[in-house]
Amino acid sequence: MKMKLNMNPDDLLPKLPKPKDLKPFPSTKAVKFSDHEGHVYSIDSNKSGEFIVSGGEDKMLRIWESSTGRVLSKIALPDTITSVKWNKVHSMVAAACGDTVYILNPGLGDRVVLESTNKLLQGLTDIQEVEHCRWFPLGNDKDGLRTKIVHNSNVSNLTWHNNGNYLAVTMRDSQSCPVLIHNVAKHSSQKPFNKSKGQIQQVEFHPSKPFFYVLSQRYVRVYNLVKQAMVRKLICSVKWASCMAIHLRETISLLAVTTKLWCGSTWTYQ
Repeated sequence: MKMKLNMNPDDLLPKLPKPKDLKPFPSTKAVKFSDHEGHVYSIDSNKSGEFIVSGGEDKMLRIWESSTGRVLSKIALPDTITSVKWNKVHSMVAAACGDTVYILNPGLGDRVVLESTNKLLQGLTDIQEVEHCRWFPLGNDKDGLRTKIVHNSNVSNLTWHNNGNYLAVTMRDSQSCPVLIHNVAKHSSQKPFNKSKGQIQQVEFHPSKPFFYVLSQRYVRVYNLVKQAMVRKLICSVKWASCMAIHLRETISLLAVTTKLWCGSTWTYQ
């Protein structure tokens, strides 16, 4: 028998500090990153935080030096850039542009890592067609572009697995295949779900555990990749969740909705 849980919703909200306790307030800008024309839709940094990648409305992928705000390189892509992600293991950046994901080696950092990344990406020598997408080798492009993956629908979000070899792609407008997981080492792709419940907004890998988080408008479903089964279904308690972030400890999760930012250390389980 299910029991109704009675609680005051205000008790779930964290207590905000007093403004006087937050002083001194920032009074100057440390670094200003100013070069894009139009809206910037996505940014990410490398593992050390030394470099930043950004993309947006002007169809130009930019690599920045984070300490100075200096633009190190610009790469023109054919469409608006909706998502960028920097691989934390390899010297690799993924950028979503329309229905295509471009994978490039920015050429920054340790030389051994740069060479191993090029060797990994150059393993694809011919066009490879798999279900729901096609892989294209781009050779030794002067801008560092090495591979592109063309999908059947526009790509809205990207996320790398912590081991650096798997890239999960979200396509919100696709009904038949809203999520694909690419293996950049083997140049293969896998559809993790036969059916999706609701419009998928975003997916995330857990930083240290074999969990895969799938965010829809009202729910977060957690799948165990080893057991290939759903282990949790979490209620967001909002009308429309738009994105999420998973803390290293997993006990703290962050949801952004259309009107507010919600942070919680507990979930409502169903």
